[in-house]
Amino acid sequence: MKNKKPLTVVTGVATTLTTLTASTAGLISPAQAAAALPACDATLSDSAVTATLNASNAALLANYKKSVPFKKLVAATAAKAAVLKKAKTAKAKAAAAKAVAAAKAKETAGITAFRKANFVYSTSGSNTPAAIAATDRPGVWSWGTYTTRAVFRGGQLVNVCTSVDESAAGNDLGTAATADDIATSASLYQGMASGMDQDIPGAIPVLQYAALAKPAVSQTAIINNVSQCITQDYMTTSAPCIKGGLALTVGGLTGATYTVSGFKDSLQAALTSAKALHVIA
Repeated sequence: MKNKKPLTVVTGVATTLTTLTASTAGLISPAQAAAALPACDATLSDSAVTATLNASNAALLANYKKSVPFKKLVAATAAKAAVLKKAKTAKAKAAAAKAVAAAKAKETAGITAFRKANFVYSTSGSNTPAAIAATDRPGVWSWGTYTTRAVFRGGQLVNVCTSVDESAAGNDLGTAATADDIATSASLYQGMASGMDQDIPGAIPVLQYAALAKPAVSQTAIINNVSQCITQDYMTTSAPCIKGGLALTVGGLTGATYTVSGFKDSLQAALTSAKALHVIA
């Protein structure tokens, strides 16, 4: 895209993988940072991430139950239960039992409200865009599989990270992408090395920023923001594309649109899963 700075590529035994999180891209706001969100890692399985979040959410709830506001609710229930225990007549017992039920309902409502506002959830999605033609090269080329992890709290998208596995990058004629090809793919088209703190950020950081921009409370709103930054002009710096859009033609067959498709469609899949779980609208 506009960025041609080199990217550090993390290479494993069988994969060539580049990753970017919203925090390393300069996308996390001070308020979000202060809230100590768990790390976002698009290379981990959903089951592994969910297990970790379940444990941290349980710890949050345990702490809430030790808090003064919740202890007051418990004390109120205990007081109502004491009244019920002392009630003599059927009418008094019925009234006391109703009061106990109401007090317990307030405890439940407190827990529900706390969970809704503070529990963290995460889903991921993967996408391998259709292969594309390359200038002065035979065949059509695939440039990897994109996996995007989305993190939610309080019904809002609060973090996003992306990994690109180009271990199988190559064309339909059996020619594998070279290390230089993959480095160019990462630096020129994905642009993960240049976050939003740079004058000219890379493509994926621009789109991740758009995904996290307000309102970020529904699948439709998030994808609309991303779509806006895909087509918005370079020089137009209106929100959510605060450092300009990517100025791409939707449906164009270029390396840049391969990147955009990989990110957007993997994010879409993650959001679809989150919506099904009712953690986002």
